[in-house]
Amino acid sequence: MTTAPPPTTPPTVAHDSSTCSCEMCRWANEKATGVELMTTDQLRDALKADDWRIETEGYTWKRTGVGWWAWKVFEGFPDCTSNEKPPHIAILPWVVTSSDHTFRSVQFTVTGEVRDRWVEFQVHSVQLDETLEVLPRAVAILKAAWNTAAKVEG
Repeated sequence: MTTAPPPTTPPTVAHDSSTCSCEMCRWANEKATGVELMTTDQLRDALKADDWRIETEGYTWKRTGVGWWAWKVFEGFPDCTSNEKPPHIAILPWVVTSSDHTFRSVQFTVTGEVRDRWVEFQVHSVQLDETLEVLPRAVAILKAAWNTAAKVEG
């Protein structure tokens, strides 16, 4: 009984690279289109330029694969009832490798106490390259969720 020789390339999962958001497909699409992927350092610098605070502690337990996260306070949010201050929106960038794919995304979140209940609202699975484009809508979504929760009686 003879066995086949090992393959010369690792097996791949069949999928449509035009709609896939994995790093490998995004890299291939970058090469095809000439559009470069944004790095986490470029995102951090862009957020700093827009007055976001950059932190290296606080969300490290999430193991995002990135050594920083950003936060900023926006107008139009009722105060958090635990500290009587407006909540901040946090941006957590993720760069996680699983098997032969690297996923690059961000999560927008607002967490705090509203009417004696702790809540956390998120906009997640946003491609890292789309962060700045999606940012205004993500803030609007989180503001609407927070403000709605602040109006709920009982």
